Parts: sequence; C-alpha cells; structure tokens
Amino acid sequence: MSVQVHCRLTVTVGDAGAVAALAVQRLGEADIDWTEEEDDLATASGQLGDDLLACVASLADPARLFDGVPGVSVEGGHVWAEPDDREGPALRALVRPQRSSPLGNAAGNGGDRCSDASIPGDRPTEG
Repeated sequence: MSVQVHCRLTVTVGDAGAVAALAVQRLGEADIDWTEEEDDLATASGQLGDDLLACVASLADPARLFDGVPGVSVEGGHVWAEPDDREGPALRALVRPQRSSPLGNAAGNGGDRCSDASIPGDRPTEG
C-alpha cells in the first residue's frame, strides 16, 4: 500500500548562520561527483550559504521521516521553502535572488528553493 503524506511547517530561524553552516556541511558530505557539475564544492557552498531559503529547504529531508521504520521506504517528494509574508522585509533581506544551480538536495530548482526530491508539477495547490 502507498500513502501520500502532506505536511506544511513554519520554521522559525533564530540563527541563520547556524542553518547555513549545517546546510553547507551536509552539502560537503553529500554523494556528489563534482567533476560532473558546473561548480566546484567551494563555489556551490558559497552560493548555498548565501541563500537562507535554499539552506532551509536542503535540510528538510523527506527520506528521514520514516528512517529506521522496517518495511517503509520513501520515494519522491517535493520540498520547498518560501518566505512567510508576515516576516516582510526582514526575511527578504536575508534571501538572495534564486540562481540556477546543480547543488542537488542543497539548493533550489526553479523559482522556489526545493530539494532534489522534487517531482516537477507535484507541488500541491492551496485552497
């Protein structure tokens, strides 16, 4: 049996530097063949560390939801981060413009900051 899990979280970031540091650390630990990428690890890490939304999205890992549960596997998924409109200019000042990047689970794709678990066209609609 397959089940779709839908979840919406509000993440309050008290220390953007700590979030960026962990996201950059995990990027360095990721299984990425940098010879196949346009950027190197240092460039990609710098780009990631400058984008709080990409950092938050990269740390949201759907595969870990059921980590250690026997007989359960997680496939696909769509994770993105977007500014909370209630934060206004304070958050927008921390968010850099989106760039196209091959950072895998550590950066955004398209207009949102998404993990590499994204499935094109699989974003739920509000309503």
